[in-house]
Amino acid sequence: MNESMLVLAPIGKRFSAQFVDELIAIGGGYSLMLGVQEVVSSDSNAPLLVLMIFALVYTLLADGMFEGQSMGKKLMNLYVVSNDMEQPCTYLQSFVRNATYILGIFDLIFMLGTERRRLGDRLASTKVMMKITR
Repeated sequence: MNESMLVLAPIGKRFSAQFVDELIAIGGGYSLMLGVQEVVSSDSNAPLLVLMIFALVYTLLADGMFEGQSMGKKLMNLYVVSNDMEQPCTYLQSFVRNATYILGIFDLIFMLGTERRRLGDRLASTKVMMKITR
């Protein structure tokens, strides 16, 4: 009988998922930018603005998609859940937890603790889990 359970996500898988998500944010924004360049004048800043907006919106809200899984987390079988009830991450929680990326290494230092929760997770009351099947 296959039984699945959630365990704390390994840091390496979290970094891999984040790398994939940033590729999607930049690649998706770049694709949109190329499309906008075809329809606006060459001296317009609109294409770059579209790239930046797409990358920012995806980065901030992605963990609220697919019941707590960004595309990168879905690929790595990770879930962002509320810390207390283990319900899927909401778009508001995703925004709060990912807004702290601007703090860089200071945000990530918190992940080294036993709870593996970075500052953004603590502020949003979330944690990142991995589904394993036994």
